[in-house]
Amino acid sequence: MAETLYKYISLKNFKRFVDIIMNKRLYAAKYTELNDPMEGIYYHTPNFRRVLRDKIYEGKQNLRICSLSKEKDNLLMWSHYADGHKGIIIGVQIEEPDKYEKNDIIYSGLKKIEEGKLNKKTAVEILSRKLISWKYEKEVRVFVKQDQPSLKPFINVYFVSITFGCRIKKEDETFIRELVELKYNNIEFINSSIELFDIRQE
Repeated sequence: MAETLYKYISLKNFKRFVDIIMNKRLYAAKYTELNDPMEGIYYHTPNFRRVLRDKIYEGKQNLRICSLSKEKDNLLMWSHYADGHKGIIIGVQIEEPDKYEKNDIIYSGLKKIEEGKLNKKTAVEILSRKLISWKYEKEVRVFVKQDQPSLKPFINVYFVSITFGCRIKKEDETFIRELVELKYNNIEFINSSIELFDIRQE
């Protein structure tokens, strides 16, 4: 059975949300567009040649990233990525997953690169490492190669569920339900509630 992953979405950019629903696709960003200032940074052995640094840079520039999560209802993720619980979470399965490189993020610090050990996946390996402070995201990255500038930076997906934030406006929820039901008939709608979060501090 295909893995279901989750995309936390703010409704502030409503045009992008409508594009997601109507075209069944998620945007894949450049690593420089992501919110972690350490994104794409690595460290290397002494006397690392400039030509190799340039090669790694080119590899990173050739990749687009769609960030998803294994967490389907996370308090911090709602706050950081879904407009303070006023947005939604879309549960998706990747269409034709073999087309993409997909990695679970490793939360053990930045990657060390040694001269003589570069390979075709070095850029992906660098972009699959983050500091442990991001561990709560349980992030999965889908990589889209941009060998040809004409290729669109999206991944195609199937929709499984839509979860509404506990602070979403009622009119937004109603509109989304009606829009989705016009196009799809097998998506599960879920209402998140503050009561679902474990507030015990034991």
